Amino acid sequence: MSEHFKYSEFVKTNHREYADKNWLEGEKFEDNIAYMARWLEAIRKVWGKPIVINSGYRCYELNKAVGGAPSSNHRKACAVDIRCKSHDDAMQMAQTILYVSAMAMCNHQLHNGDFDELFVEH
Repeated sequence: MSEHFKYSEFVKTNHREYADKNWLEGEKFEDNIAYMARWLEAIRKVWGKPIVINSGYRCYELNKAVGGAPSSNHRKACAVDIRCKSHDDAMQMAQTILYVSAMAMCNHQLHNGDFDELFVEH
């Protein structure tokens, strides 16, 4: 996918019963996953540290099992959940994501609507 992100990171799951299906169905969205990997590379460059993906693409069954919304962007591989070490790290990561997005919009590398949600949870 990219220098620091592999396809397997975007389709991994702890729900073993959905692992194979999630891997295979995720291949249909490989372009979206590659796009997310490019974004994460840009964020990682500014963040200056490795980024750990908790969840990327989710097949229908996996999304339902984890309580995801039926219209979740995870279903199209257009969302990524990132693990942070602390709430402070999560807040700094959110600021980094917003900064990278703003710079991309200024440089016409991101269009209005490409980025529509950012959640900070603990």
